[in-house]
Amino acid sequence: SKMLNASQIVNYAAVAKLTRGQAVDIIYSAVKNGVLEDGGKKLIDKLVESGITPTSAAIAFGYAVPAPRPTPTPAPVPVNAPLAVTSVSALNCKQVQVVFNREVNPDSILSAYFEIKDEGTTVKAATPELQADKKTVLLTLDGAGALKNTYSASVLVKKSIRDTSGANLGSDFLKTDVRVQDLKVPELLTVAAVGSKSILLTYDEPVWGGTLTAIATSNYTVGNGMYSSLALSATANPAKSTVLLSLGMPLSPGTVTVKSSAAGMVTGAPMDFAGYKALPKEVSFTYAPDTSAVSASLQSVNRVTRKVVVKFSKPVYGNNVRLYQLVSGVDAYGSNVLSKSEGMASDTWEFTMNNGVPTGSVNFFLVNSATISDQLSDLFGQKVPNLNFSFSVIADNTPPAVASLTVNGNGSFDVVFNEEVDPTEANKIANFEVRNAANVKQNITGATLQVDQQTVRVNVALTDLQTYTFKVLSMKDIAGNLLTVPYSVTRAVSDNANPKVVSAYSVTAERKIFITFSEPMNATELGDRSNYVVDKNGGTDNFQSLTDSDTLSVLDARHVLLTMGAAISTPSVKMSAMRDLSGKKLGSDALFEYTGESGNLLNIGVETVRLEEVRVVGTNLVQLVFNTRIMLVGASDFLFRDDASGAALTLPISVLGTVAYSEGITGNSEIVVQVDRTLNANATYTDNGIVKNLEVQVQPVGTYSASNALVTARNHADALTLVDKVGGAIAKDSSGNDIITWNDYNGDLKIDTVVVKYDEPVLESTLSTLTYTVLGYSVTGVSTDSDGYVTAGTAGNHAAGAQFVIINITKSGQTNDVGSKPTVTQISPISDVLGNIIE
Repeated sequence: SKMLNASQIVNYAAVAKLTRGQAVDIIYSAVKNGVLEDGGKKLIDKLVESGITPTSAAIAFGYAVPAPRPTPTPAPVPVNAPLAVTSVSALNCKQVQVVFNREVNPDSILSAYFEIKDEGTTVKAATPELQADKKTVLLTLDGAGALKNTYSASVLVKKSIRDTSGANLGSDFLKTDVRVQDLKVPELLTVAAVGSKSILLTYDEPVWGGTLTAIATSNYTVGNGMYSSLALSATANPAKSTVLLSLGMPLSPGTVTVKSSAAGMVTGAPMDFAGYKALPKEVSFTYAPDTSAVSASLQSVNRVTRKVVVKFSKPVYGNNVRLYQLVSGVDAYGSNVLSKSEGMASDTWEFTMNNGVPTGSVNFFLVNSATISDQLSDLFGQKVPNLNFSFSVIADNTPPAVASLTVNGNGSFDVVFNEEVDPTEANKIANFEVRNAANVKQNITGATLQVDQQTVRVNVALTDLQTYTFKVLSMKDIAGNLLTVPYSVTRAVSDNANPKVVSAYSVTAERKIFITFSEPMNATELGDRSNYVVDKNGGTDNFQSLTDSDTLSVLDARHVLLTMGAAISTPSVKMSAMRDLSGKKLGSDALFEYTGESGNLLNIGVETVRLEEVRVVGTNLVQLVFNTRIMLVGASDFLFRDDASGAALTLPISVLGTVAYSEGITGNSEIVVQVDRTLNANATYTDNGIVKNLEVQVQPVGTYSASNALVTARNHADALTLVDKVGGAIAKDSSGNDIITWNDYNGDLKIDTVVVKYDEPVLESTLSTLTYTVLGYSVTGVSTDSDGYVTAGTAGNHAAGAQFVIINITKSGQTNDVGSKPTVTQISPISDVLGNIIE
């Protein structure tokens, strides 16, 4: 009893039976703060000195604090050092701290770029907040989310995080052993009035009511002079480790005493997310109304989104508040109307102007409601008068640039720009290009702008361990500025996936089994006979190891051939855990035996060979895509015909030879052949003066696959139509010159229009006034036209299938210049109507 403090003596003097919470309060306070008569030492210090309580335990449970140590001077980060994560730690069951080695870009601190898993498995949603040092990010779990105490969590920081220069993290950072250990009781630290009826309590860690952020008001008492103020609500903000008390009546100047856990450590008392209830504690402060005037400034003005942010010196609320530009009180110059209740008071208000914001010095006017009770006020009752601001609005004339490009495994890549980009342009597949080492264009399946508005994720299937060239051909920022120079970079794809079998077939007549892997395999293991067992007859025989009469042939790093000594019929094959070149096991690293995507390689059927697509990839080049591996093709293997009728061509097309060969990830063959005729850029053919669409048919003789199985012949009904995969170019006349004309349509002896003809229809949405330069002139308009003739000063007719581009031009001080032909240059890529790039 000699160790009770004054408050406890008053509270517990008349208590007949102590509750558990009251007992904990007494014991905790006595051990932490009680002073022994012997030597005047605190009880906790005596316990530590005597060895009864380890120092680490006293610190862990909040009875003592670590001895202060001088803060080491951090080693300077080298100027060229890449952005990196230096530490990840759990501050409590609610908050995780991530520290970087350099300042990070606030715009890249997004929830999507962090992932927290409780016990390493269950994903917990969290909201990140960049701290004052701009290097530390505090992640607070959302809602009632909390990490399990005394367990290890997993934290993933994604590579999209960028530093202030725009460089990203480079690769994902993962820490799987983030120890969560909260053993201390939460404690009230400070109390302050933030309004005449609002008191903010700050704890040393996040607290709540146990199930909700609303805490029962019986847990708090507020003494103000001779009176006690009733708390109408107590709302916790775990992200800030605070509780806001809203009172029923204004505070009076003088001493205010606030007690937390006033009813003791009972059910519903403020507690941390480990379940420890806060100790009862009283804190007093002197209340004096804040009578300082509210000041405000314009924090930002965005001309593109028309959003204007007003920053106040303290939280304010009010109804029917409006912002005007240039002229006050006129709707055309106004914004939307904003209202905020007292409970939603904020120091940041964002208005959206009804019309565009001009450049230069612009005056803005903040106008209150005419109703006095609705006018802006701070939480101390100070009214905010109408205000006016002057803001220098600068036009964005700077084109976007690529800050970084990162390959995400073998399914996509991220392009990070140095500013926000136009969503429509970001989602255009035609703005991006990927080519493999053989310069073959890869099929891009999608482009999606990410939540930061600066990153575009482009989906494209890539092959592990291969090198690709990635290009950004065109892009606009949100102000409409166009990327001036296409961006190109070469990247190697790492080994991301476990190998698997992508195709297997049998040739029963020759007792052969062909197996194709998704990537190059370890040569020693691939050629080890003990790694294969075969059931020759689809389940009628048991799986058996290869015998002396069976042959294993490694055709290359991705293909093996099993030639069996006995007859086979729909055979089955099992393989052991062979590895690829980087050590990844067949199927899965967790499996000893490969089981395939849907079981083992059971009942392998006979080979079927088919031509899947034919594409024009050059003026006399055709790409043939087969479903399986093709060893070679001959000049007589294919027949080109009129796609409409199936009739033979008047001027036949013949194959001269093979110019390129590649094998896809699925084991298919892509063969480029050269033909003896010039094809049109849109995959048509001018046959004796008549433009025709073409189809390609595999001839019934001559074409053989790896197993010498004859390709099934196609008739006209199922022959493949030639597909346009070429963007084309500016059309040429009979002398090989570009077809461009310079015109004076209004007869004033001044050139006003340039007409450029392309060899196939152009997609008008890929054109802009920045697409072309005309030497000495300004480009004022660009459009498409069906015949290349327009009346004075007008645009083209915007025809969807138009081959002509109309460029309207002018220049300052222009005099008689008819007859001159200024140089016309296409400076950025456009596309044809199928999305093929015209460079």
